[in-house]
Amino acid sequence: MHGAPEALSKAIVLNIIKNATKEKREILVISFSITFETLKIKNPEKADEMQEIIDFLSSSFHGGTDIASAIDHALSISPSGLSSADVLIISDFVSQELSKNTIKAIDKAKRHGTRFFAIAVGERGNNQILRLMDETEIISRSWESVKLEF
Repeated sequence: MHGAPEALSKAIVLNIIKNATKEKREILVISFSITFETLKIKNPEKADEMQEIIDFLSSSFHGGTDIASAIDHALSISPSGLSSADVLIISDFVSQELSKNTIKAIDKAKRHGTRFFAIAVGERGNNQILRLMDETEIISRSWESVKLEF
């Protein structure tokens, strides 16, 4: 992604960080364009964490969309497979089909309480992936439909 979709995705991430902070929830942000970059946020009110957030969101998310690897990476972060966590994928979802192994990993994580959410930026996303999500929001090119609270 680049341009308006990338800027929108970053704004959504910033809003999620803000809300997670209010709820005192830990958050992991994983960028998955070509390589993975993971940002662990516990207390964004601290100056050093705020600088990490700024640096992370200032980097480019250009590259391919390998959602399968991103999901596998997210599920490998903890031995329990993120048990009872929420996984939110913000992407254009223009990606290859998921393998049977990745689909099985998603199903297993769901049985352990993990929920999967998607915000699809654009309307050309891979429906096979989007149907696996517990909830999906599609943001079309009509950016007027986007309402973020900051």
